[in-house]
Amino acid sequence: MTIDSTQETSEIKRPGNFPGLLSLEKTQPHSWVELDRAAFMHNVTELARIVDSHTSLAAVVKSNAYGHGMIEIARLAQEHSSIDWLCTAGTSEALLLRERGITKKIIAMSFVDTDYDSPLIHNIHLAIYERSQLIDIQQAAYRTGRRAYVHLKVDTGMSRLGFLPEDVLNVIAEIGNYPGIYVCGIFTHLANPLSSEFSQKQNEQFEYVLDNLIKKNISLEYIHAFSSSGLLCLGKNKRHSLVRPGAGLFGLWKSEPFYQRVREQHPDIMLKSVLTWKTRIIHIKTVSAGSYVGYNGTFRTARETILAVLPVGYCDGYRRSFTNTGVVEVRGRRASVVGVVSMNMTTLDVTDIPGVVVGDQVTLIGNQKGVLAHECAERAGVITNELVVGIAPALVRYIV
Repeated sequence: MTIDSTQETSEIKRPGNFPGLLSLEKTQPHSWVELDRAAFMHNVTELARIVDSHTSLAAVVKSNAYGHGMIEIARLAQEHSSIDWLCTAGTSEALLLRERGITKKIIAMSFVDTDYDSPLIHNIHLAIYERSQLIDIQQAAYRTGRRAYVHLKVDTGMSRLGFLPEDVLNVIAEIGNYPGIYVCGIFTHLANPLSSEFSQKQNEQFEYVLDNLIKKNISLEYIHAFSSSGLLCLGKNKRHSLVRPGAGLFGLWKSEPFYQRVREQHPDIMLKSVLTWKTRIIHIKTVSAGSYVGYNGTFRTARETILAVLPVGYCDGYRRSFTNTGVVEVRGRRASVVGVVSMNMTTLDVTDIPGVVVGDQVTLIGNQKGVLAHECAERAGVITNELVVGIAPALVRYIV
């Protein structure tokens, strides 16, 4: 029999021709993230009330909005009147927001990872931190007929991106030779808001720059330095016209000591967890005392044990370091991770939780004590931001 290879290829391209092939709309996700709309809106309002009325909020949505879902969070931010700006890391994130209909002002805070023309066309502000950027930006302004709005980044102690404080005036003077570039803002980034001494040194460096601008009669519309941590630990600064909360918008805390410090300084502020990460139990079995669980036999049961298997693992962002240390919530009670967290599966000890059945929902990270993000991060040996950013982008995010 002769096979028509052209026809065969054509058939393969049409999934509907495969008998029994499931539509994605009919499948249930093995794991998903729920985003609490009310909690997000509450957190924005809480942060907005501790800044001066002349200070704008810029929601940081870089890195998939700290794992929460950049598009989903940007759409919530679009709804809140207290948020004027969104901050991304690169221009590719910013352009994706524009593509998805986000109209609020955007700053690409760290790098240009697209061509230079597109950000100008779509009114995206750029951070500049080295002179070599000026030529590229000016050429893009010439090609597009658009003015480039830039924010000068000042290195006050992070030793990453940014002009040194003593170079800022010269850079601004040099930009005067580039008619397509308009400096509308200046900013820095604090290395450790928990360290009052180091933060004070950085603030002094930034104030030095701002004082020099005043002496030269240079007025910039946007002055910013504080993230959530800076705002909550150091308080408002009347000279700043913009703050850049990220973690605070999501109700994330760096650690329990950090949470306690903020509560001491702002006893009336209450931030709520936005993210809940869930999955379902796919299998339950009972094993005898002395049974080994998982790869390499890192856990051995001391009694007859009921085990529940979850369809998540480190490929989903549930870290391998939760091996024999992780805690989740099942039926309102805590269950311990036993054995190695593998690529696609994790095993729990549910012996002491009555009535557990296949299909029960399990909270991996949530707003209950015991599975709060900063508690989970401490068990995993990482910072809170690293934990939530690591949640696989492919997992579906629902706004609830």
